Amino acid sequence: MPGSSADSDEFKASRRSFGNFKKRTGIHSVVMHGEAASSNLDAVAKFVKKFSEFVNIEVFDCDETGLFWKKNARRTYITKEEKSLPGHMPMKDRLTLLLCGNASGDCKIKPLLVYHSENPRVFKKNNVMKSKLNVMWSANIKAWVARQFFTEWIHEEFVPSVKAYLEEKNLPLKAHLVMGNAPAHPPGLEDDLVGK
Repeated sequence: MPGSSADSDEFKASRRSFGNFKKRTGIHSVVMHGEAASSNLDAVAKFVKKFSEFVNIEVFDCDETGLFWKKNARRTYITKEEKSLPGHMPMKDRLTLLLCGNASGDCKIKPLLVYHSENPRVFKKNNVMKSKLNVMWSANIKAWVARQFFTEWIHEEFVPSVKAYLEEKNLPLKAHLVMGNAPAHPPGLEDDLVGK
């Protein structure tokens, strides 16, 4: 509305000046929908209260990753003079690693390594003792983490390592393990670990 700013303490702007202001500052209109529009403030307050109980508990995260450690690239670059690249059989030698550590990164649990061979030739040739490796060695044909391997790793590596870490740091003997929903993770693991 037209008028001078001295006439009133109330700020009034034309559509054009407001439009220019929005353009200069990058402000734009949005429609609130989905989760933002339907936020349940009571649920948020309950979550904050519940989450505060976990602040003093160590949080560990574990996840599996596949590694094709001998796999060659399917594509590459060649010079103009070269017409083609000689063919080769792609190698698909694979292993799976289960890695775990705490949120602050100062406690790393011994990884679980699953390979397709229980005793690779190089181990036999060089007298490698698997018990001396910095990983817990397991093997199956597909090099996948099986439920049996995961359970053994939990009881032989995770639980003792976490317990020792918590005692060393004078922390309560409570920890959370965050993990995906892989088939190797046994149902009821929480009940199995309580009190260990």
